Amino acid sequence: MGADTTGALQRLLFRCVTHADGVAAGAEAARAEGLLDGPWRDALPDNPRLTAEEQVGIYAFMYAERLLDVLRGEYPSLVVLFGAEPFDRLARAFLHAHPSTSWTLNALSAPFVGWL
Repeated sequence: MGADTTGALQRLLFRCVTHADGVAAGAEAARAEGLLDGPWRDALPDNPRLTAEEQVGIYAFMYAERLLDVLRGEYPSLVVLFGAEPFDRLARAFLHAHPSTSWTLNALSAPFVGWL
């Protein structure tokens, strides 16, 4: 990492947690930006139970679940109409096609109806 270690680490974690294709793809994006130039252990320590990548994976999973939760909350009738699992598959496909680009979730579903 460069001189701005904290900022670089934040950008690395952001890429990994929010990448639509998962932590590994986020790490590759971070490598392309020069935010990760070696193995994970060079940026983040493992702990006795989980590797650094597994630890970041927990945050990535919860981030994705939070986005799904927002869509479920905004379209409860569609959840009932399609069923929970089919709606979640549809919502994940939408989020992959339209990843969140804002710090707020207020506009997350704005393109959802048009995308359907």
